[in-house]
Amino acid sequence: IDNGTAQTAVLTNGKFTIPSLEEGRYNVVVTAKDKAGNSSSQTIQVVSLHTVSFYYDEFSSKPLFATEIVEYGNDATAPIVAKRQGFDFVGWSGSFTNVVSDIDVEALWNLTGVTVTPYSGTYDRNAHDMISIVGLDPSDVVTYSTDGEDYSTDCPSVTDAGSHSVYVKIDRKGLVTWRSPEYTITVAKKAITLAMISEIPTVEFNGEHFCPVPVVKDGAITLKNGTDYTLSYTNNRNSGTAFVNVVGKGNYAGTVRAPFQISEKKSEVKVKDKETPEVVV
Repeated sequence: IDNGTAQTAVLTNGKFTIPSLEEGRYNVVVTAKDKAGNSSSQTIQVVSLHTVSFYYDEFSSKPLFATEIVEYGNDATAPIVAKRQGFDFVGWSGSFTNVVSDIDVEALWNLTGVTVTPYSGTYDRNAHDMISIVGLDPSDVVTYSTDGEDYSTDCPSVTDAGSHSVYVKIDRKGLVTWRSPEYTITVAKKAITLAMISEIPTVEFNGEHFCPVPVVKDGAITLKNGTDYTLSYTNNRNSGTAFVNVVGKGNYAGTVRAPFQISEKKSEVKVKDKETPEVVV
């Protein structure tokens, strides 16, 4: 099997059985020998078969309207979808190319004339509606859900950075309820910039490591160390240019190196008398 170790099979009533194989496509070389030592080989391709099921829609009783049996690694062919009053066909819920297992795919529909747009933006500390909808009829009833189960007429809002899920249902008179697929709302983290970090005053060398804590602001809002960012330090002992490394956290991202100066220690000279000066450093 696929150039693996040879296995011996004994004919039983003219048949033999090979061990079970994982789903896939295999070349099985069968070599037969007679008592006189004569042999003959033949290559047989063994391939698993998989069912691709096409459903009419994703939000009612999911009536099955087409299936196709596909060999492992092959593509299925989508059936022709009939027109549907009040709805526009927009595609399928998943891929059915390079099929390697049984697959269910569902037709996806939009209400004719209605456009649903998920929110996408960068964290700005403000709440934003997760979804905007245009093209609604005055009598349409829209409900929203963040888990696909519990729906409310209140459009959910999003503030924090990250990925968030939202679902929509629209009830239109004379039509079956339209349910959206899962929409993913993405709020990008805001980048920490040098302009957000307060100037760090110069310090005088004393042999210790300096760990200043600058003020970091997003507009008029002072950010919190440990919540919105973390701090680390570079070259913060000897005289010269040192750095506070501000690393975004939570709703903030990026790393900014804020410089500050460590000045040399000033020498102090005391004169005991004109002949014997005493230098104290």
